[in-house]
Amino acid sequence: YFLGWGMMAGLPCEEDRILKVPMVLDPGWYDRQEVPNRDSLVAGGGKWPWVLTDHEEELHKFLGSQGLALESFYYDPRVSRAGETGVGLKSPGSEGIPHQSIVKTYSEAFAALDLYWFNRERELAVTTRTVEYLYCGLPVIYSEGMELSSLLRSKKMGIVVDSWKDLLGISDLKMKLEKARAG
Repeated sequence: YFLGWGMMAGLPCEEDRILKVPMVLDPGWYDRQEVPNRDSLVAGGGKWPWVLTDHEEELHKFLGSQGLALESFYYDPRVSRAGETGVGLKSPGSEGIPHQSIVKTYSEAFAALDLYWFNRERELAVTTRTVEYLYCGLPVIYSEGMELSSLLRSKKMGIVVDSWKDLLGISDLKMKLEKARAG
């Protein structure tokens, strides 16, 4: 994850002192359901400043008009298990969900929504969540200029948009996602 930052800082990145850990995805977790839920779009991750979560209400409305329902698994990294201040009761929903349960939900979904604001951190990082969506066989709605946008476009594994507002202009979204899913 931080190799790109090290390279930009001028670290000699070919040296053995930099530990590289491969991403291992257990095939037993990713068995695809024969008939995915035809209206569920999953989205997840932390509500970091560069994740598109502030327009969720408008997205829910648009996706509903397309026959799709957004199922969010966002967590707020500013809220600890003890509550926002770190003392007292935990905030509802901040305890997280076991990863294997999330993967099961992903594999049962129709597609995934993974839109981010473009910034330097996103330019340098590979989103493991996006790789996981793809591993579950999901077409992904993704932001232009991000680490996997060229691959998604060239392999027809999803829809790449310049802005979340561009997504709202797609009148046949479900059909386009179905085509990407079959491809």
